[in-house]
Amino acid sequence: LDLMSLLKLNRFHWHLIDDEVFRLELSSVPEIAAPTGRRGNGCTIPGVFGGGKGPTGGTYSSEDVARIIEHASGLGISVMPEIEIPAHSMALLKVIPEMRDPEDQSYEESVQGYNENTINPAMPATWETLGKVLPEITRMFPFGVVHLGCDELPEKFWKSSPAVEKLKVEQDLKTTLDVQEWTMKRAGGIVVE
Repeated sequence: LDLMSLLKLNRFHWHLIDDEVFRLELSSVPEIAAPTGRRGNGCTIPGVFGGGKGPTGGTYSSEDVARIIEHASGLGISVMPEIEIPAHSMALLKVIPEMRDPEDQSYEESVQGYNENTINPAMPATWETLGKVLPEITRMFPFGVVHLGCDELPEKFWKSSPAVEKLKVEQDLKTTLDVQEWTMKRAGGIVVE
């Protein structure tokens, strides 16, 4: 943050939740951060991209977040959190596998080589989890914008999910991209409630 201030940068885009980690300790879902905040041998998330045997990493408490936001604010920097959905969700899915359709035979692979890292919007656990996570994160960050990711979706995501096919019928959606748009609008609606 100090270096950002020196370079006159005024927005810290903070990646907190991604394939390899769920860094935020949230009171609404305390079971997530502990097993996914660190990675390496013997951890829920293996060492990736040169991370070594580990374990490495860590998590941020709400107090840590408040201190970072306060310091950033004093430097004229706004803090915008990014929560990667629906793809880049491997860490989240390691703890809450019910966010995937167990009958989905898509076997998608991300550009980073992760298999099945996309949450499924047709699963009740997805909205139960996001309904807790997104409001709590929104309250933590006074900037007023939460970046929801929605990038680098694997090529085959949701292509063979019976639950998504049922969702398409129920919501009058034609394509997988329609499902993606519906998902992001619903998630966005949770953020702005």
